[in-house]
Amino acid sequence: MITKENIKQTPSPFQIRFSIQSFVEHFEMPKNPVLAKYYKELFEEIDCLVQDSEAIETTIETNNDLFDAFFQVVIPEHISRNEYKGVVLPFNNGVFHKSEKLNNIDCTIKETIKFFNIDADYLYKLKCTIILNSLIENKIELDNKVIFEFKDTKGVFRTFYISNSNNFLKITPKKKEYYPTTKQIEELLNDLDNTVLWKTTFPENSWNIEGFSILTLVENTLENAVSQLKTKLLSSQNDTIVNDEGFIKVFRSIFDICDLEIGITIYNEEENALIKTRYEEKEIDSFILNETFSKKIIEFKNDPLLKNYILRRHPILIQNLEEYRIQFPNSVLLKILTEQNLESLIIAPIVSNQKIIGTIELVSKTKYAINKRSITRLNLILPIITNTLERSLEATANRIDAIIQNEYTSIHPSVYWKFKQGVRDFLNSNKKIDEYTFKDIVFKDVYALFGQIDIKDSSHNRQLATIDDIRHQLHLLIAIFNLIIEENKILIIDQILFELDKFSKELENTFDTTSENNFRIYVESEVHPILESMEFSKEISDKIDAYFEKLDKKLHIIYDSRKAYDQSVSLLNKKMSSYLDECQVSAQKIFPHYYERYATDGIEHNLYIGASINPRIEFNPIYFNNLRLWQLKSLCETVYNFQKWKHILEFPLEVTTLILAFSSPLTIRFRMDEKLFDVDGSYNARYEVVKKRIDKSHIKNSEERITQEDKITIVYAQNSEKIEYMKYLKFLIAKGLLEEDIEKFDVEELQSISGLKALRATIKKWED
Repeated sequence: MITKENIKQTPSPFQIRFSIQSFVEHFEMPKNPVLAKYYKELFEEIDCLVQDSEAIETTIETNNDLFDAFFQVVIPEHISRNEYKGVVLPFNNGVFHKSEKLNNIDCTIKETIKFFNIDADYLYKLKCTIILNSLIENKIELDNKVIFEFKDTKGVFRTFYISNSNNFLKITPKKKEYYPTTKQIEELLNDLDNTVLWKTTFPENSWNIEGFSILTLVENTLENAVSQLKTKLLSSQNDTIVNDEGFIKVFRSIFDICDLEIGITIYNEEENALIKTRYEEKEIDSFILNETFSKKIIEFKNDPLLKNYILRRHPILIQNLEEYRIQFPNSVLLKILTEQNLESLIIAPIVSNQKIIGTIELVSKTKYAINKRSITRLNLILPIITNTLERSLEATANRIDAIIQNEYTSIHPSVYWKFKQGVRDFLNSNKKIDEYTFKDIVFKDVYALFGQIDIKDSSHNRQLATIDDIRHQLHLLIAIFNLIIEENKILIIDQILFELDKFSKELENTFDTTSENNFRIYVESEVHPILESMEFSKEISDKIDAYFEKLDKKLHIIYDSRKAYDQSVSLLNKKMSSYLDECQVSAQKIFPHYYERYATDGIEHNLYIGASINPRIEFNPIYFNNLRLWQLKSLCETVYNFQKWKHILEFPLEVTTLILAFSSPLTIRFRMDEKLFDVDGSYNARYEVVKKRIDKSHIKNSEERITQEDKITIVYAQNSEKIEYMKYLKFLIAKGLLEEDIEKFDVEELQSISGLKALRATIKKWED
């Protein structure tokens, strides 16, 4: 409906008059003489009415049938049915004629739609662009698109981009001096955001325009909603999924479902349970859990839907819950959902690094509202949801760690009493905490044991994995670009093939960390943009899609071998650490001692034993000797067990094993900055130096490393240590854990370290 309010002029660089002359000039008359005559008479009659009219809205309403016939020529029937279009004055809210599709928009405020209800200065600049584009060859568009949003009768928000086609306008300045100079145009093109410059170059009402524009609306509800979702979830301020009204509004627009509700759960692998999440003390909805905060998977009584779908990382799609209840009458999950009067739903696992970290639930109380199309749209946003949930879990873990560090500093039970004593001294001092200096936590005259199980050639293996991945990626890219150059003889494609070939040669010769980084940067900045932006044949496009599908979703590179290596290292560390920790339970019964273990490319551990660690029990050096035998036996057993299950590793790994025998007592001090113990004093520091340097050392006068796969090496400095460990080695040979041969050799001279010797024995092979 046209109203004076809709077509009234806001501040504008031009005065506009409705005219059809420019349209007629562009119109190609049909060869059919009858039609040509009809159009000629129609245009003349319309033009006559327009020329004599001072109130175009009244003229159109008075001659509605005649103008309808004209507007149907401007917007033909097949376009009218399929596109959102209207006949308007440039950037004006008054619509003289709407296409059938635009007219059928279900909107409760349809009579008063204002398409250009935007900032007045920006609207003025938009109007100026009409004039400017009539003067320059390379047309411009302002960056900010005009967006129209409304709520349809279903309650779903829909959005459209708005544009004006200004091909049927005659644009002239009122005076010659209003015609901008070349310099003025250049200044404007260099500073398009300068509103004052726009108004200076094109003063208000300085130009005349005759004609009309074609308004076009392009729906982008889905794209806009996904963009809003990314903004809400990926912004640095949000570290969780906030299920608020804005969040639900966006989801309803994405899925085009007015009563859509969203639920989120976290999957706790340790407890094998689904748990609700919180944000600022607010509990986030979950329809799986309903009113309970958490539920173990076992409580679902082996539910077939959870077992066959979610736990296998597939989504559950239910379009009609009533039918599913008939199919799965014993489903606990369906019973919970039915109690909430739900009719259609999706429950999808959220997967990160091949592990389930949670679920997302989309539910509706309308049958078939959620359907197969909903799965497609969920796949579009699932990476965003996954990324946000990952950050949420990481933030939660960090908060938990912070509380533990502040309130429950991780202290081994064997030395906890010493820290309690320090805190008790503070409480008895009657001083404030900022006035009190805590005493150092020190243990004197303790005996140290150090051991490690190291991954053999870890750096080399990691590089082999890297080379394998890059070789695979290069192979795929070179194959694709060879196909491209067959279709498109473009020089830049040939140049890219040249660069890829250079990387291939470098890969086989002098490839290092710098080369890896250079390759990654080159592919991301030079290669991927071409594959993503250019148009190719279906055959090439399919290969490009397959290529991108093989890339790691986060790193955007082929990451198969490196991932296999990292996961194998992680599994190795986990299983070996678990076994050693299990052995530690019995070791503490020998005599309470301090134990710490940490993972690198393999695992290392430190043990400290002595009277000061536990003054309540009388210490005897035999406990130290017993702990040495325990350490040697436990490490041999760990490697022996490794041989049983190493075949399950995706990347083949071998390990070497080392023990440092050090008999002199040490003093250790707790370092508050790193919350761990370290040796104290310059003499004691020699022990740490030896630890750091021996694992990569060689047999004296040889290129052979002192550590070898499936062997355990004991490094010592005193003959008494040799005698002691020889007894232990012979004992383990008798127990069938070691082969009979024991090697004895000198260790090469190391910086500031000399006189070290070693024993080495082969750990028995596990036989199936």
